[in-house]
Amino acid sequence: MATTKKKSNKTSVKAKTKSNEKKPFAYHLIPYITAVLALFLLICFISYIFCDPSVAAEDPSVAEDLAFGLVGYWVCNVFMGLFGYAAYIIPILLALFTILWKNYNRRSFVAINAIIAFISAVLVSALMHVFLHLGNGKESFTYFIDILYFEGAGLGGGGIAGGLLSFALVNVFNVFGAIFVFIVTLIPMILFLIGTTPVEAAKFIADKIKASVEEYNSDEA
Repeated sequence: MATTKKKSNKTSVKAKTKSNEKKPFAYHLIPYITAVLALFLLICFISYIFCDPSVAAEDPSVAEDLAFGLVGYWVCNVFMGLFGYAAYIIPILLALFTILWKNYNRRSFVAINAIIAFISAVLVSALMHVFLHLGNGKESFTYFIDILYFEGAGLGGGGIAGGLLSFALVNVFNVFGAIFVFIVTLIPMILFLIGTTPVEAAKFIADKIKASVEEYNSDEA
């Protein structure tokens, strides 16, 4: 009995010592870098939208009007060319990554969340691409990289990533089917990124509705 107690004490001491071990410098540095990057991209993207994106897509001279000059111009041009309007969610995803860094790291989900965040950005860009081409017919969807890039950089499409994915799905499922696929795929990914599941989210909403109904009934009584 005494031996078992000693063993359990040793185990608890070891666990406590392990938890109190000093975290590596990178552990504290990574969320700082992602926070600064999120702020940098946000300022870049906001200043980009105040220029005429359709002109800015092909004219680097607008760089003098942007917050970070030529660097800011090419950062915006590349991100918009790849994702279109969906580039604006990248600073949000980076901010979310910063806030939930400890949780992701503790659960060893860092790489998984980074991959899911990237896929989410692609799905949003594809969804935006479909909405921006509604009413133009199936023929308006193309797989030509240069057209998709300049459409995205001019904020007239979902960029290369969104354009290619939407082209594939619209040709397989038609426009409505593509929108449906994008939405039902995107919802669980976003829930995973914020640390919940569809079941937990549904339960949370149901509990809130139930509480509101009960409160309303008690007020009526």
